[in-house]
Amino acid sequence: MNGPRYLNLDLVISSFEDLTPLMESFGDQIDLLYNGKENGIYRAICEIAGRNLGAEQAALAFCQLIEGLEGKALQLWQGAFSRDFDFGFESGQGSHQLRIRFEPALIGRIALCGASISITLYPADQPSITPTA
Repeated sequence: MNGPRYLNLDLVISSFEDLTPLMESFGDQIDLLYNGKENGIYRAICEIAGRNLGAEQAALAFCQLIEGLEGKALQLWQGAFSRDFDFGFESGQGSHQLRIRFEPALIGRIALCGASISITLYPADQPSITPTA
């Protein structure tokens, strides 16, 4: 049985303005998972590109990108009504536990970026069950 584990960090942004220029300003530093409009709300979801980073390292990488924003990209970031560092975890199976610690300096840095912190817990992958005849 597999225990719980950290999966990824998504940066999730919601705004009344098109977030495309903000996403473009991040360039090839991100993998853009979604950028669109739903029910009058623009939403963008991205991850740090191509690196297998731990939770803290991914958060620090996003902070660095956000702290470097200028011009229209900075205006879009500041104008968004929701800016969220969404840490994803898989629940695992069995009686294993997972403890992730975020240092006060990291929490403070995320707060200075004007973002919130969320935790998403995904169910563990269930083994496929083949019906017997």
